[in-house]
Amino acid sequence: MLAVVLSTQNKGDPQSKRVTHSDEDEWRNLLRGLAEDVRVPFHSDHIYVDGIVRVVSPTQIIIIKRNEGRLWTRSAAREDAEATLLKAMYLDGVNGESV
Repeated sequence: MLAVVLSTQNKGDPQSKRVTHSDEDEWRNLLRGLAEDVRVPFHSDHIYVDGIVRVVSPTQIIIIKRNEGRLWTRSAAREDAEATLLKAMYLDGVNGESV
């Protein structure tokens, strides 16, 4: 599993460097668990659908997928962008703010 985390930053703040947290083991365990849990049976014992985790908050976008080339292509990136944009639009509507 791979996770991509995009976070906002205030304009004018110095660029932050990659931060490694002490809870790396927790992330590893979470991703290992997701590697198995995101595979969902699709009305058959022989067909499985790989789940993709996309989270959108006011300050972050998180995408978690299996570490397989087919899930990280340009077309998959477009699908991720569209899906996260829709989630962001919904989040904006729920908060009652205008774009």
